[in-house]
Amino acid sequence: KMADINKIKEMEEILNKNTKEVEDFRKALEKFKNSQKDYKKLSDYYSSEEYMKDLEESNQGKIDPEISQGIFSEDLVYDLLGDNYYLAVDMLDLATEIIKNN
Repeated sequence: KMADINKIKEMEEILNKNTKEVEDFRKALEKFKNSQKDYKKLSDYYSSEEYMKDLEESNQGKIDPEISQGIFSEDLVYDLLGDNYYLAVDMLDLATEIIKNN
């Protein structure tokens, strides 16, 4: 039986595409991992008394309006906290699936 050239081409394409995907994901994962130290700093600040005092000053207009104050938009920080958590859950689910199927 002759080799199926189309199958070989398809598998070569999958090999090359997935090799690049793994490289790209490794780079993105490294960046994400490195960002977690700053993320923790933000999370700690968001749940601190200092944050509450700063929020109060922002609400009273005591902070220069020229300064970006997205940190005081509950939705932005809350959404990031949720997104970070659910991304970790998705990574765990995917890792479990990959390990089971290996």
